[in-house]
Amino acid sequence: MFSVHYPCHNYDQILDVLATTKTNSTKTSSLPLADFWHPDRNQLQKKDFFRLINQEYFDPKIADYCFEYPTPAYRNSKSGKTLPHSRSSMTDLMIIENRVRITIEAKYTEYAKDPLYKPLLKEWLDDKSHKKNIAQCWLDYIYQNYCGKVKSLDELLSQCDDFNFPYQFLHRTASACFDCESPVLVYQLFYDKNNIDQMNKFEEQLMKCAEKLKLDSRKLSFYIFEIEVLDCPKLNVKDSSQLFINMKLHNQYCFGETIVVKDGYTLKKK
Repeated sequence: MFSVHYPCHNYDQILDVLATTKTNSTKTSSLPLADFWHPDRNQLQKKDFFRLINQEYFDPKIADYCFEYPTPAYRNSKSGKTLPHSRSSMTDLMIIENRVRITIEAKYTEYAKDPLYKPLLKEWLDDKSHKKNIAQCWLDYIYQNYCGKVKSLDELLSQCDDFNFPYQFLHRTASACFDCESPVLVYQLFYDKNNIDQMNKFEEQLMKCAEKLKLDSRKLSFYIFEIEVLDCPKLNVKDSSQLFINMKLHNQYCFGETIVVKDGYTLKKK
């Protein structure tokens, strides 16, 4: 994993780091995500996006665009020490401007390949005490920032007796809530005409996750951002880094002009 904390005007440096990662498919969500958030492209879609998530006064030109943004699992908020055996929760893209922080988790074909959104929380815990402490830490970030009403891990597990709760949704939500006055959680879903049904089922699962965590819509804004991929590039397996180099010069993906933003709590269109 890697962490890049560069503002928008250093986008080329972001692509340089992305080029060092192994890429097996152009339908991996990190690729269209990087292409879509190029500072000079897709301006109309971005303007619509910020408006629809009630951030019309958000200034994208001065915001920091932080790919693979880490949120550590601290023993407590003041200690500066992380929990044993813990790893930072890595957010695909964190957009920060003043007090607003937009946490973006991207998906493309992942929700079609893995409809259960694994690992599931119960399977991830696997009766290991250090993992229980980490999961409780994520819950603390949500609960102590008044973004959710579930206080303990046992309470969450009891809520999920009849539901396969995905572990990633827990720590992604925690990343949004940690040390932030105005948190916004966004799942950016790329799709094509072949996976619309799977995307809709995934959205229902996300809404159910928000219900199980008892998230508070007044404190934590939660949106699902849909954008169609009309065409994607071919991948040179021997030199996948070339794709990111090409991305500096011109767009590699063709996105639809129209976007859809839904309220993650109700799935109603904004």
